[in-house]
Amino acid sequence: MKSIIKFLILIFYLISIFYINHIIVLIMLILMNLLIMIFNKISLKGVFKNITLLLPFVIFTVLINCFIIDYKYALFIGIRLILAYMISYLLSRALTIKEVAMVIQRLLIPLKIFKIDNKKIGLIIFIALSIIPNVLNEMQQKKYSIKSKSINIKLKNIFLIVKSVLVSMLIKVNEYENAIVSKGYFGK
Repeated sequence: MKSIIKFLILIFYLISIFYINHIIVLIMLILMNLLIMIFNKISLKGVFKNITLLLPFVIFTVLINCFIIDYKYALFIGIRLILAYMISYLLSRALTIKEVAMVIQRLLIPLKIFKIDNKKIGLIIFIALSIIPNVLNEMQQKKYSIKSKSINIKLKNIFLIVKSVLVSMLIKVNEYENAIVSKGYFGK
């Protein structure tokens, strides 16, 4: 129940930032997020490191909105994107992958009326969230193996990398599902 409340509060908070139209309030929310992260002992160094990786996307979005709409709106969008990232980061540190999957599974219980199995949806979410790091790691390994063979990475080679990663990912997803179900994480 505690994880459901955390999840719903963070999702409501994430959605609500896109309805705030005062820059002072948005800046105060950024400061509040930093205080929440300090209170929860979340590494601010990791947050700022990841925000710097996000900055090219934010700057691009702000520039596009400057030219299309105006600079005030673009500034709001940039701050909102950074806030949304901070909230997502906080959510990822506050709940584990299994807790997120279980929360979504519990929230989807009303779908049983339509004969939709919420346990399978929870299992799908768990597998999807837990396999992402493995896919990224495997993509890097394939890229390094191609570079070590002195092959230039072109569009044709990228297709080969993605194809081999997708095949191995499908095999791993099946293995993950069997392991998770046999351990009884989500029931049958």
